Amino acid sequence: MTALGHHVVAVDQSAEMLAHVHTGTRVHADIEALALTERFPAVVLASYLVNTIVPGQRDAFLKTCHRHVADGGIVLVQRTSPAWATGLKVGHTVRSDRMVLTVTEARLESGVLYAAQECRHGDTTWTHAWTDVVYTDREFEEVVEAAGFALTRWLDEDREWAALQPLPR
Repeated sequence: MTALGHHVVAVDQSAEMLAHVHTGTRVHADIEALALTERFPAVVLASYLVNTIVPGQRDAFLKTCHRHVADGGIVLVQRTSPAWATGLKVGHTVRSDRMVLTVTEARLESGVLYAAQECRHGDTTWTHAWTDVVYTDREFEEVVEAAGFALTRWLDEDREWAALQPLPR
């Protein structure tokens, strides 16, 4: 985005992750407590953070987005798609170049996804487990409306990426 002339601010609580950001401004902080003086025409909440199982954290993430988006701006949110969550199966493998990801756990119980995958890259193998609250489309609309947004459109066929417009302050 910086190559297109956009001012980009990358925020992460991990200094290791921020070290991979080579253009734009890096801010080492917890997103929930972020209070920059700037407001932006676009804010992105990626990595399925809106699906957190931690009580209160989802609302804190969305409040941070609301604090930082300019009037008339847009917030792009990546969520765990219900269709993807229900279709996730143990043994499913995805290959990309030298990376191989294999699902080792996939349980959807009462709207909560419990999942894990084995990741292999060359001779290195590690596991990644996560738990997501999976919102139906209607539940997601209610969540974002309660946070002061209107869902204006889905950006992809799977309804993983949503475009939100801040409601009048």
